Amino acid sequence: MVTREELISLLHSTESSRVERTVSTSDMDKFQEASFDASPCFRATIDDLLVDKIEQEYIPKAVAPEILADDHRDLKHQMASLGLFDLQYDCPTYGGVILFGRNPKQFMHGAYVQYGRFGGKSKGDAIVEERAFNECLAVSLHKLEDFIEYGVCKTRPVFVSAMREEQVKNYPKEALRELIYNAVMHRDYQSNMPTRFYSFNDRIEIMNPGGLYGKARPENFPFVNDYRNPIVAEGMKVMGFVNMFNHGVQNVKDLLKANKNPEPQFNVDKITVFEVITPIAGPEDAYEKVVSTTDTGDNFKEMSEEMSEEIFQMMAENPQITTKEIAIELNKTSRTVERYVKKMREAGIIKRIGATKSGHWEVIKDNKYGK
Repeated sequence: MVTREELISLLHSTESSRVERTVSTSDMDKFQEASFDASPCFRATIDDLLVDKIEQEYIPKAVAPEILADDHRDLKHQMASLGLFDLQYDCPTYGGVILFGRNPKQFMHGAYVQYGRFGGKSKGDAIVEERAFNECLAVSLHKLEDFIEYGVCKTRPVFVSAMREEQVKNYPKEALRELIYNAVMHRDYQSNMPTRFYSFNDRIEIMNPGGLYGKARPENFPFVNDYRNPIVAEGMKVMGFVNMFNHGVQNVKDLLKANKNPEPQFNVDKITVFEVITPIAGPEDAYEKVVSTTDTGDNFKEMSEEMSEEIFQMMAENPQITTKEIAIELNKTSRTVERYVKKMREAGIIKRIGATKSGHWEVIKDNKYGK
């Protein structure tokens, strides 16, 4: 049996015949049959993972409480049972690095989302904004979710009658989120190309490396689905980003239709990439002069501060209130509220006293919300 150190050395060697002679047939078969995200990431160690996030947030969601209570194995064995760690070679899997790695790009150069906003209708126009979301999916997807809502989606008033205006969105945030989630879930992580998220004056283009996979074909898309990255897909399901019921494309179409966007274009006949083009709703110049809390920069910070203050006041008035109740009151997802609460606790604005179910919130009066 070849050791982990020998495999690292062999994988860095250009002598392919040497690799074939040294690694046993059973080992080679194992790597060929396993999906890429289930394969060991030999250069990584457990220190390259956000183990606190895995242990405290992910495993309790992935495993039933009664089973977890009787599981006395160490963390590596628990992670291995979820496809995040390879016990034989004592290293994380690529799926573990993609989902929870401290720096996924260190091991997969294309493992990030590249956002670019162009000042016209083509890639030849000036880039007016660019960002890179290059953290692990457990972190970057939350940031992408907020960025789409406050930095990409805009609204404009439309005249309905002398007494009423209607707010119209350029894109429904739920549709863009679904498209981004699917792009990072199904992409080919062995490619050096990032997932591209480009915004033009008249459309959004999202492109990920890797065409349709497995049983999915141009002739049966979107009715047949397959998973290039089953560990990543399961992880995103556990964290609440996707449901894996193969309803994503139809859901996107329904959301865009309800928002009066033209039909999206899915380019599925390309071998090396998957591309979707989403046209804007209404005249392309209608959103250029819109000034609202959906803009990027300072307005995004103001929106975040406003929500934090609302949460603070609700906890001050009702210390027993739950994050689920706050989410319902604010018309936000529980996941969004939990992120704000976490940041507020880290900033010393609020404290949690007692257990999750029987405890209560304590607000710190000596801060900008409590003065």
